[in-house]
Amino acid sequence: MENLGSSLDFNGVERRELRVSVEASEMVTVPRAEFDALKAEVRRLRREVGRSVARARMEADPGPGDAALVLSRDQLAEAWGISE
Repeated sequence: MENLGSSLDFNGVERRELRVSVEASEMVTVPRAEFDALKAEVRRLRREVGRSVARARMEADPGPGDAALVLSRDQLAEAWGISE
């Protein structure tokens, strides 16, 4: 590995990247279809992890509490003045 660089993503969060120097003899050829399938699998796994993290956060959230006002859809629409 050559060096460790960092940059900011669109949210202003620092993202670290590994930059690597590779000799031509160390490179391999991967068929395009296999490469695309691997990329799709990585996207699927990232979504799955994201969903599980979101689910864990929702389950850990105690919510607004027992004193919070709970309205049905119709009651909410009426309160907002958008009932039909």
